[in-house]
Amino acid sequence: MEDLADKCPEILFRVAQFLDLRSLLSLSLTCKMINSICDDNYLWKRLVRRDFAALEENKDRIWKEIYQERSAYVLIFITSKDCIHCPHVERKWLLVEDWLRKKYKFRFVTLKFKTCCDKVIDYGFDQKLQLWIHWFPSWILFPIQEWKTGQLSIGNRFMAGFSKIDNVVSYPPSDRKQYERNNAGVDEWIQDSISTFKHNSEK
Repeated sequence: MEDLADKCPEILFRVAQFLDLRSLLSLSLTCKMINSICDDNYLWKRLVRRDFAALEENKDRIWKEIYQERSAYVLIFITSKDCIHCPHVERKWLLVEDWLRKKYKFRFVTLKFKTCCDKVIDYGFDQKLQLWIHWFPSWILFPIQEWKTGQLSIGNRFMAGFSKIDNVVSYPPSDRKQYERNNAGVDEWIQDSISTFKHNSEK
């Protein structure tokens, strides 16, 4: 494989463009030469173009980071059958979610309660998720690692804003930024959320 990478890197580069992320990671572990091919900025630009909606051109972009940003989160939509507002919002959300799936590779999760008094544990979810649910319907964005480990200590609720469960969770101030419940509004919230997560991780 190393000989192929040394003699015909363009062939491996072309193959890499058609791989999913798990296969690309496995390929990158083969040797240093192949790792450098799999880490190529132009390759990641092609992958972003392949998997996501078009982005503005910018030669200074680090495309691997952009890809990671667009796939490193879990977006949860929480609704309830006995909530009078939920059916109307659900219909709109289906259109928004369809649009978001074209732009992001998040893991999308829908949790639909039978009643507003139900507990997340009854639906097979970690008890810590209950701490984030205060009303219906709601959207919550978590970093994928928080979701995989079940830690759920940091997240961003669409109507409440950024919170840390390690501290006392308080309701947001009345002057917090408001978002429209449409494609542009949810997308703006996601971008603000990602910036907030980044800022928090750098502290």
